Amino acid sequence: MRMNWQRARKSLKVLHKVKWIFEIATVLMACGFFFYLAPHEIWNVEPATGGDTGSHFWPLVTMLKQGLPHWHIKVWNPGNLAGEPHLVHYFPLPYLVMALVSLFVPMGEAFNIGTWLPIALFPLCVYIGLKGLRARFPIPILGVIAGLCYFYNESYSMWGGNAVSTMAGQFAHVYSFDFFMLCLGAMSFELHKKRFPWLATLCASAVMLSHFYTALALPFVYIGFLIGGREL
Repeated sequence: MRMNWQRARKSLKVLHKVKWIFEIATVLMACGFFFYLAPHEIWNVEPATGGDTGSHFWPLVTMLKQGLPHWHIKVWNPGNLAGEPHLVHYFPLPYLVMALVSLFVPMGEAFNIGTWLPIALFPLCVYIGLKGLRARFPIPILGVIAGLCYFYNESYSMWGGNAVSTMAGQFAHVYSFDFFMLCLGAMSFELHKKRFPWLATLCASAVMLSHFYTALALPFVYIGFLIGGREL
């Protein structure tokens, strides 16, 4: 009887390891799938155009050439309309990511990569968020697959979120979606561990610095955690 119990425990450990390998492989395949299907033009050294994308390149130029060298990001942007203050129509965090990428590649290529990067990382963010919410297998994998389906919804091309809108210049939405999923997972994890939600606060701040529309959902998330806090 003891031998059978030991064999059962060993079998469970093997299954647990196989499950982890399957989950990680699925997430890596999903991220690789997005990178594989990314337009080849994102690797060009010239910035992309199409929709609003071309007008969003100027904020990166002004940030890198006039803002960050002087330790600020609120500068004059001559590229939109007849000129206007920087970051009036869009949000700063995506441009800070692009500025970081520009340390390794030319500015135009950094801009192109920065528009597609949040889509490529979305499966990973969904997986981390659902694991933080302690969702059991196979829910995290199903969430990753659902995210793939969402981004390839082509029923609209300008409202943000899907791949078509992102390529038309609405890339900040996807940054906010990524950090929103990370915020959910971090909040659940830190409350379950009875820790102060520092990481969740940082992720929530990143959501607000990426797109305000997504940030409008955060108060309802906090209310939900407050109501269900005793069950975490």
